[in-house]
Amino acid sequence: MTTALPDTPLVDLSLWERLGEFPDHRKKRGIRYPLQSMLALAVVAVLAGARSWATLAQFGKDRP
Repeated sequence: MTTALPDTPLVDLSLWERLGEFPDHRKKRGIRYPLQSMLALAVVAVLAGARSWATLAQFGKDRP
């Protein structure tokens, strides 16, 4: 189900495209990975059962 604001065209975007729309407010210094990739990893980790920051981080470390 796609919803939109009045007078806004409906656009179907993939999850990857939606995650790329979030503004990255992190300071440039120290950024190692793109925000879009980090958010995607978090989504997949939660779908795989991660329920804490620690298990989310471990999920990321276990992936190549």
